[in-house]
Amino acid sequence: MPTYADQWNEQQRALGRSGPSNPVRLTISKGDYEWDPHLNRFCYVEQWEEEHLMEDEELHDANYLAAVSSAVDGHGSRGSSPSLPATLQNPVLSSSLDGMRTSLWVLDTNTLLSCLDLLKALFASLLTRNVAYAAAFKQGHLHTRPSSIRLILPYVVVSELDGLKISKGRSVSSQARNANHWLLSALQKQKRVPIDEAGANLSEDLWPLFVQPSSHYNASKGSRGTCRWDLNDFSTADDEIVKFCVDLSQQTSSMIRFCSDDTNARTKAELDGIDSFAMREFANALKDNFKNVRPEDKWTYVADEIIDQWEFIGLNA
Repeated sequence: MPTYADQWNEQQRALGRSGPSNPVRLTISKGDYEWDPHLNRFCYVEQWEEEHLMEDEELHDANYLAAVSSAVDGHGSRGSSPSLPATLQNPVLSSSLDGMRTSLWVLDTNTLLSCLDLLKALFASLLTRNVAYAAAFKQGHLHTRPSSIRLILPYVVVSELDGLKISKGRSVSSQARNANHWLLSALQKQKRVPIDEAGANLSEDLWPLFVQPSSHYNASKGSRGTCRWDLNDFSTADDEIVKFCVDLSQQTSSMIRFCSDDTNARTKAELDGIDSFAMREFANALKDNFKNVRPEDKWTYVADEIIDQWEFIGLNA
């Protein structure tokens, strides 16, 4: 069976144009979070691989999407995840943490694509803080506290990533695939990271990242009367994400923030009473503070600064 590259080359030759003779490849990041003893924190270690754009490779990439869904819905072999609403209604999340309300940052697709490097660093910083808190709490030491920030990903974003990875635009396709692989590694890491020598895992209450399970999404979409979503709802992905934010604001006592670089989507959120901000603008404003930092460390500093400033405001609000 011809590859997509073969079909493309044949089309180009028919048009009298020369094209590449080799199969088209995409460079994909399939990294993982590892503990850096020198920095005393988790860091995302890039492992770059090349993928062919062939039909059998599409099946290979689909395995990652299936694994993400498995990790979210709890059908994997390493244990199950609770449904998102139950997890987010946990007292640790819904109540104050040392005087701070938990903040749920709901991410949309464009934030995941355009700010992936920042999100990698942000997740690492949140995981480092929460693991340190869990380990100290278990030993009876309360000199630290977990972060009040939780990253929330609506299921519709996972679905959009699946569609974008086969986009005709190679840049968007590559970004979507990178985001898919990062999402899987982050979900797996927080489920399996040990907090002591006995190998105890981090409590679900302290996971930095939560993804709405497909089971909850489908139940919400198909329910009638009690939920704003129904089977005849042809709203856009942005509308569904905003509805999800509204549901969270009604079901939890946490602060809900919609993170998007899409002005129209943010306007819809604000009209529904959901505060919003642009992650990229936030990050760019802070990057200037670290002009003399090595490029590979810059996002780590930006992520720490975002968390520190956010929690300082929360403590003094």
